[in-house]
Amino acid sequence: IRKAYELLSIIYRKADEFAKAFEYFELYHSLNEELLRTEADQRIHNIKLELEREQAEKREALLKIENERIERELDLKTKHLATMAMSIVQHANFLNSVGKEIGEVAKKAPKTRKQSLDQLARRVKQQSQSEQEWKLFEQQLDNLSPEVISNLAKRFPQLTPTELKICALM
Repeated sequence: IRKAYELLSIIYRKADEFAKAFEYFELYHSLNEELLRTEADQRIHNIKLELEREQAEKREALLKIENERIERELDLKTKHLATMAMSIVQHANFLNSVGKEIGEVAKKAPKTRKQSLDQLARRVKQQSQSEQEWKLFEQQLDNLSPEVISNLAKRFPQLTPTELKICALM
């Protein structure tokens, strides 16, 4: 249509019908401007879409990097907790073993030494049953994922505190 308006404008101008030539030239010009505006709007729209896509890709890449960082951090903390739990268990086992050995030695020791050895065995036993290390472990676990133990306790109320700690570690 635009081309037709342009051709009619040229034909009427050559025929010295300037009013008609002007009328068709205005129609041509108006349609041409509208078309150019539409094309420009479409280009702007496409550029905006491309920009939004690029920004979304950058956000996605940043989120991926952040998630990887968080996963590495979580993995390190989990390994630290596992090491801490193993250390607590080994420490308790060692103290239990030492306490039993002291008890055995106390049975065979003269009475003058027996009281001291029994007292030492009780101190070792108290230390091996200390909840202080487990409380520190729980604090570390809560820092890692505060809801882990509470969710486990809600879902499995029959579990003992020690079992909850072991499950949380897994």
